[in-house]
Amino acid sequence: MLDQPFPAFRILVLVLPVVLAGCQFIDEPAHLRAGPYAGVVAGGAIDQFDLPSGLDSETSFTYGFRGGYRFPRWVAIEVSYEELGSAEIELEFPRLDVGEVEGRTFVAQAKGYLTQAPLQPYALIGIGVIDAEIKDTLGVGIAENETETVYKLGGGLEAHSGEHLTFFVEGAWTKPAGKIHDFEYTSVLGGIMWRF
Repeated sequence: MLDQPFPAFRILVLVLPVVLAGCQFIDEPAHLRAGPYAGVVAGGAIDQFDLPSGLDSETSFTYGFRGGYRFPRWVAIEVSYEELGSAEIELEFPRLDVGEVEGRTFVAQAKGYLTQAPLQPYALIGIGVIDAEIKDTLGVGIAENETETVYKLGGGLEAHSGEHLTFFVEGAWTKPAGKIHDFEYTSVLGGIMWRF
């Protein structure tokens, strides 16, 4: 009687191989699965325009749309459209509006995720085009209406809620090329995406 194995030990020996074999077929967490997604973004653009001496600019509102494809675990590729609301350009002293900047960007960007948890920080890099209009209302020599290449660097944090919803916050630096290379800005955005 005493030399027989404990009943719980027998159960463990029989069940453990079945459990381990079954683990091979458990699906990945929903937030790591591959698939398409789309969403909306909104926030503010902190303008860092390299303006002539004596001029300053204000923060402007920005909003847009994006969609992409999440590859398993570490990478997503997406396209982003953002509308840069009107940013006033002013004389520092006396305070006087001399012009405004409006623009829109269309960027292809890659996101690399730093963890595999439901709360995922990421880095972002992108390239695309910007269509910008700089209006000059007082003749100070800043008027431009150009479409140029634009570069984007940034990062953010995604919070996955269930199988379909993802909330995120993101900061990015956007740098135009060509004649409007001085009109760079940093955007701080928040948004929501639906994963199909």
